[in-house]
Amino acid sequence: MKVCIFYTAAVGIGHKRCAQILEKEFDNVVLIDALKECNFVLNFLVSRGYTLLLKYIPLFYKKVYENEKSLLSRFSFIRKGFFYLCSLKFNRIIKKEGPNVIICTQAFPCSVLAMFKGNYKLIGIITDFHLNSSWISKNVDCYAVSCSEVKEELIKCGIEFSKIKITGIPTKNYKKNKGELVLIMGGGAGLGDIERVANLVCKRFKTKVLVGNNKKLFDKLKNKCDVSCYVENIEDYYANSFVVITKPGGLTCSELINMQIPIIMLDPLPGQEEKNADFLIKNNIAIKLDSLNNLVDTIENLEKKIDYEKIKVFAKPNAREEVKGLVNKIAKTIK
Repeated sequence: MKVCIFYTAAVGIGHKRCAQILEKEFDNVVLIDALKECNFVLNFLVSRGYTLLLKYIPLFYKKVYENEKSLLSRFSFIRKGFFYLCSLKFNRIIKKEGPNVIICTQAFPCSVLAMFKGNYKLIGIITDFHLNSSWISKNVDCYAVSCSEVKEELIKCGIEFSKIKITGIPTKNYKKNKGELVLIMGGGAGLGDIERVANLVCKRFKTKVLVGNNKKLFDKLKNKCDVSCYVENIEDYYANSFVVITKPGGLTCSELINMQIPIIMLDPLPGQEEKNADFLIKNNIAIKLDSLNNLVDTIENLEKKIDYEKIKVFAKPNAREEVKGLVNKIAKTIK
């Protein structure tokens, strides 16, 4: 069996991390950064544009995200033309690699491959706790989803029950130590009110701050607290933390839930992260503060504010193996 995994790192690093995690589960596998393969300049513009929108005009991005379905319908001819051009690039890769199964960890390549479906099995891995309408296509052979809510949304959109498997979001199986750190993160772009949070927390707790590629923020904090830019060994910081203050990206939250580490959500980005935050709050899995004035008190009284049993019930540490089993099962149906 040959597997190709399509992702894009232009709109968040979680999709790439998920692809890299799954890569280790298969012997004959190739990873493809979909948007970069389409056009390197376009990849840069999307990546830069995404960051700037979220940083400077987040309400505009939120409006676009909330109305995505109607916008896609209204401009379907442009979308189809763009997807057709992308499919030409993808098909050259597919012809060269000859996969039996294609896995997508992000909606864009999944949409393209579903619209111009070839002779392969197509699996979508939805790495959030809600459904983005871009994922929906009856040409996708199987969906691996995070939770029952996403499954129900897919069924409402006309996807067959039998095509949907609740696996959880694939993560690494990290080892948990007796944590003493408060870990503060702002994603790959270091977004959110990290500076103010760090100034509040580092006076009272042993603190580590990760600012991604936000060099300006790094310079502001380097003389105040223990701060790093993008790190490869994120698991070491998770393992030594007793609470993490972070934006609610799907993969990050899944990693922390699987390790039974409490999450305090910091400035969810409009769109998918706000939806993730809503899900986590609704299920009592994470804390969202109304005011940073309550932050120190919340950390000091985690035992009273966090439902550890609920976190344990929701954890899906075997998601990676579940997805592998699903792929192997689908591969057996190939004639």
